Amino acid sequence: MRRVVIGGLLIGLLALAWYLDSLFARTLWVNNFVAATRSGDWYTGWSILWQAWPLALVGILVGGTFSLLGVGLVYGWAEEGDHEREIERLRQVAIKAEQRADQAEATALTKLQQERDVVQALQAKAEQQIQLADNRWQAATKAIGEVGQRVAQITQERDEAKRKAANATATIRRHQTRPAAK
Repeated sequence: MRRVVIGGLLIGLLALAWYLDSLFARTLWVNNFVAATRSGDWYTGWSILWQAWPLALVGILVGGTFSLLGVGLVYGWAEEGDHEREIERLRQVAIKAEQRADQAEATALTKLQQERDVVQALQAKAEQQIQLADNRWQAATKAIGEVGQRVAQITQERDEAKRKAANATATIRRHQTRPAAK
């Protein structure tokens, strides 16, 4: 909006210059108005400002003051409008950023929940594997114990069989060394 005001001021200045140029072209200023005026005593165009400088100075000061006040008011109004638009634009940017942040947070929470579910599933699977390994360990320990008992039993049976075999051998030798009494 301020650009529009500055552009309008430039156009206004150009229009004022054009108006003054056409006004000064039709105006005649005469110094020392007497019955016998010479050509050096009258002026037209922009040279009037140099000859009528006190009047031009008052016009510039009065017109410039009012113009400056008007331009200041219009420029202030335009600047306020620009600020309001900028605030609204920044508010919209903040709202969009907040929406993106909320969306990113929701996405992150969803991913976190999915990762948590995966970790829980892996943890449950690991616990199952640990339980399975413990069961196998217990089964293997039990099997080792049973095998140990079986080995001990077989060893005992072998020892018993050896003892019986030794007894039988001893009995056979006794019977062979003993003369037969008939």
